[in-house]
Amino acid sequence: ALDSSFDPDVRPKSAFSMRGHSVGGYGSVTTNKVIATIVGDLFDLFVQAYPKYGSEKKGLPTTYYLTAAEEPIRTHCEMNFVEFVPLNDVNAFSTGNPLKGLQPGGTVFVQSHHTDPKLVWHNIPEYARRIIRNRDLRVLYLDAAGIAREVSSRLDLQVRMQGIVLLGVFLKSTPFLKRRSIAEDELMAGVEKSLRKYFGKRGEQVVQDNLTAVRRGYAEVQEVPAAIIHEAEAGGAKSKLVSEVMRAEVIACRPTTTLDKVAKAMSERKLDSIVVVDESGNLKGVVNSTDLLRAQSNGHKNGSTNGAVNGSANGSALAHTASEAIMNASVLTIAPGQSLAEAADLMVANHLSQLIVVQQENGHQKPIGVLSTTDIAQA
Repeated sequence: ALDSSFDPDVRPKSAFSMRGHSVGGYGSVTTNKVIATIVGDLFDLFVQAYPKYGSEKKGLPTTYYLTAAEEPIRTHCEMNFVEFVPLNDVNAFSTGNPLKGLQPGGTVFVQSHHTDPKLVWHNIPEYARRIIRNRDLRVLYLDAAGIAREVSSRLDLQVRMQGIVLLGVFLKSTPFLKRRSIAEDELMAGVEKSLRKYFGKRGEQVVQDNLTAVRRGYAEVQEVPAAIIHEAEAGGAKSKLVSEVMRAEVIACRPTTTLDKVAKAMSERKLDSIVVVDESGNLKGVVNSTDLLRAQSNGHKNGSTNGAVNGSANGSALAHTASEAIMNASVLTIAPGQSLAEAADLMVANHLSQLIVVQQENGHQKPIGVLSTTDIAQA
């Protein structure tokens, strides 16, 4: 049998690939086209650029790809070997592993409003920091969204223009300029030519706004120093990840499940709370023992005769009330790739004894585990 776990890199030897993670409406797909045009025209390379389109609407995750090489590119697929990963949306760290396939010595760009490199670094999840250190990756950062707000003369283009800032970041951080020895003035002249091709119909001001955004991306992008990246981190249990310690079993009910059944499950399994999910397994809320006692107390006031929270439906208000009527829809959660230190801080700050561990999927949260203060203490 063939070993399907082996994934060969079939790109040309000179290839440079980018896989970007963004959000619909940020203008990233258009920026990818502009980058492809500039790389092909100015650097005289073969280029292949395309987005991964599904049913994405504005605000939902999107992925886009670009490969440039000295020779024709004969593959067309999702990129599993890349040298540059721009994250227009840092939520990509919570929806999967955006660093997958990023080659040793490669570069990741992070959209961040922070100017202190230490804050930028510590806002990256622990699992990603480990990958960055182990692969000796560069970390670039810039507030592209802030630049777009400052530069755009049209309110309706402020969100979309943050994508074009990435063009400046790309040109500054990738190897093409050094290979071709192109001066900055010549580079920006080529950029303006491409911008006119894509945005000229919208007027001269829009072209100049985009050009300013590119110039600022090129000039202002910063790098997290290697000394910060490789700085020794606190050891002990808190350096572990949530996924290493959490309990993977999640006891859940539907929004329509009556409270007598919820109470019975909690009693039998000795639980303090039960997660409420919809038919697709997406998190909707949590019902805890205090919620049940409160609902039971209200039932007494309304004439109910059953006082025990034991799942009995003998006239109890619990048998006639759905979990969605009393559940807490504002649930604090944590991702499996975050550290126990982050989980502990969240619990202490909000006086919690446990957190629901969720995996982000297509804009929804799916419960995959539970982490308690006891779990952290015993780690």
